Amino acid sequence: MSKTRTGIGRRILFVTCAAALALSAVARTASAQEDLSPVKTAITQLKQLPASAQRVVDVIRAQNFGPSRIEGSCDYGADWYTLGINTHTLRWAWNFPGFDWMKAALEQYYNDVASVSGQFDAHFAPVKNWLSTAMPQFVTHLDAAAKDMQASEQMISSRSSSAEQRAEAASAIQARFAELGTRLDEGSDQLRVGVANLSRFNNQLNTALGQINGARQQMEARFAADTDEMNQELTAFRCDAGYIRGKNDEYKAQVRAQFDRVVAAAEEYGVVSAETDRAVSLILGTVENLRSRYRGIKQNLQAAKITPAGAVQELRLQVAINTWQDLANFARQQLQ
Repeated sequence: MSKTRTGIGRRILFVTCAAALALSAVARTASAQEDLSPVKTAITQLKQLPASAQRVVDVIRAQNFGPSRIEGSCDYGADWYTLGINTHTLRWAWNFPGFDWMKAALEQYYNDVASVSGQFDAHFAPVKNWLSTAMPQFVTHLDAAAKDMQASEQMISSRSSSAEQRAEAASAIQARFAELGTRLDEGSDQLRVGVANLSRFNNQLNTALGQINGARQQMEARFAADTDEMNQELTAFRCDAGYIRGKNDEYKAQVRAQFDRVVAAAEEYGVVSAETDRAVSLILGTVENLRSRYRGIKQNLQAAKITPAGAVQELRLQVAINTWQDLANFARQQLQ
């Protein structure tokens, strides 16, 4: 019986030191690098995106994309024998086509962005639920496991324990690890769903924003077509053709400037794919990091086989409970 107790004691001591040192090192590293303020900023940005898109719509409505009309007259000599003397007067009017269709399209595009971004709460819900429910429950189970495993350790190391009692205690530790492993899998699955939802949200948002990127090309294509048509008609003009072309250039510059004001407003309010991509990617990266930690914890548990309560307490640091609870509270406030 003495030899059996010594063997178990050495085994527990070896595993205790190895697991505790490894887990505490990882936990200290994770804790030292933990800064979730950028994630909070990203959540706030995406939460405010519908209102930001609406502000861009207000800018669009304040613009005037035409149409425009100019009138004039000019004198010219109809025949060669007039010797440069103007004998005729041309009275003309020119209508530059309106770009109200583009104004309506831009408004619809940004309304689409507002509609899609308004679904952020629903797409973020699995992560929010994990933060506010699953993660605190997991930590509670970690604490309970630590206490139970401490009692099991004492049973194993006690000289008065029988071989049967020590075997039962070792089995209890294994059962606790199995339970924790199951909960780790559940949490990882919930975060996996969160990653999929956020990825889907980002794709939908980029599709809505992508419509805006094509608007300028549509505008320039319309400019080119209208200019070609104008040049063909101006071949019949005996005077003022150059003047009308110049006014056409001014009109195009005016429409482009209004379009640029819309683009500038979108950039100012963060309604551009570069900003939304950065925000969603930051949240996704953080969630993926959580899943990696979960997988790492389970691997450490499986590798240790029998890890005493001290090592389980180190596992608690892996989820940086205070920091993540703060983020959970923030998410609940932002995403009602």
